[in-house]
Amino acid sequence: MTMKYVCNLSWFHRVLLLCFCVFGAHVQAQDYVGLVYSEHDIQLSAPVVGLVQRLLVQPGDRVSSGQALVELEDSVQRIEVKRRAHVFQDNSEYVASVERLELASKLWKISQEVSAATQSISEEELLKLQLEISGAAGKVAQLKAQKKREQIELESAQAEVALRTLRAPFAGVVTDVLFDPGEWARLGEVVLKVADLSHVELRLNVPPAFSARLKKGDKLAGVFESSKSTVTGVVKYVSPVVDAASGLVDVRVRYPNPNGEIRPGLKGTVRAVKSASAG
Repeated sequence: MTMKYVCNLSWFHRVLLLCFCVFGAHVQAQDYVGLVYSEHDIQLSAPVVGLVQRLLVQPGDRVSSGQALVELEDSVQRIEVKRRAHVFQDNSEYVASVERLELASKLWKISQEVSAATQSISEEELLKLQLEISGAAGKVAQLKAQKKREQIELESAQAEVALRTLRAPFAGVVTDVLFDPGEWARLGEVVLKVADLSHVELRLNVPPAFSARLKKGDKLAGVFESSKSTVTGVVKYVSPVVDAASGLVDVRVRYPNPNGEIRPGLKGTVRAVKSASAG
């Protein structure tokens, strides 16, 4: 009885295997192609109107964060900084007023002691000394506030000079310079472009069935035209909506690019492996 059951079971498995081979599932691989974009690609504009004085970089130069890239003419603004600094650093009037207050305070104290001992100083004279102390104290407070205003004005003049030097907002590569020395840059006009290529973004349009299997943070391998090796990236964004015109979903994957081999504008491919019925 047992032997017959084993034989029947083996026969059943053979039939099941045959059906699987003929009608069962098989693996399909679907490639999805997208375009590479730099993760950060900005246009640096002139924050003020001015004459381009010096170009400190050229297209293709690697720059560090905060590095000076372009200098606008700033001689007038630098003169103003010197003037403001000279005014702020001149403390002669303030020092004299502080000394006057200290002397008046000492004189009033001595006069009080003499008046108490000998009554040779009238109350009117003591009141005049108090009035002088109040006036001196008010002058010191006024000059102290004035020094604060002068400091703010100096910092404002220094900021005006700083505005005339365009600096890199992040480490990256200069991709374009649109001005030459001697040309006039208007307010808001693009002077040069900088891109961060340490990471790139592959933007894909994929079917909803594939996007439904993806979520932010998933790893996804990609192959790029400029690199034969496979690079592993991380899903950065999966659109929650389907484009009505194409029926596809926007997906963006972030890939490391330490050597700059993956260039923006090239094509990249990801492969989705799925099971489907042979039909």
